[in-house]
Amino acid sequence: MILETLIVGPLETNCYILGAEDTGEAVVIDPGAGVPAIMGALEEKDLGVRYIFNTHGHFDHVAGDGRLKDATGAEIMLHPADAFLLEALEDQASVFGIAVHGTPKVDIPLMDGFQLALGEVRGTVLHTPGHTPGSVCLLVGGKAFVGDTIFAGSVGRTDLPGGSYEEIAQSVRRLLALGDGVELYPGHGPKTTVGRERAHNPLVMEFLKEA
Repeated sequence: MILETLIVGPLETNCYILGAEDTGEAVVIDPGAGVPAIMGALEEKDLGVRYIFNTHGHFDHVAGDGRLKDATGAEIMLHPADAFLLEALEDQASVFGIAVHGTPKVDIPLMDGFQLALGEVRGTVLHTPGHTPGSVCLLVGGKAFVGDTIFAGSVGRTDLPGGSYEEIAQSVRRLLALGDGVELYPGHGPKTTVGRERAHNPLVMEFLKEA
């Protein structure tokens, strides 16, 4: 499996490219901006995009969807519970002075347990609400692409529309159950592991006490 990380947009969002070496197909996770750089990385690895996977509907994770879809024909994936955020994409982005390429249409609604198959790349979707109602993670082998559900040393904020402290606590506990060796690739900041966050993340420790 090919894994590339690009940091895109004003909020320094982690955009991940997962490529299947056997088929030359890729899924791009959270193309919040920087579509030319994403296209350059795909060309360098000789990959074609089949899916655009959004961990949630905030503009810094989806603002590049339209341009990337137009350039590649890839199908956009998002949980239906975040449709209201996608519909408000232009309003979200305008707060930061960012112009977006229309409001993209979701081609594939993501649900808990959805199986993503892309050659050798096989992933399972976990619905992890809390940061947003439709937040999801993608588990691929021993790697989990977790959006803004959990970070190294913190968790996603819950004070935005649709956020829920109780739901994110439950979602984080679900991620902890994956096992300490699982690598976590968040929407912002460095990667970490379940074990590291269990041992050192104060918010995670609080969630465990409340269980």
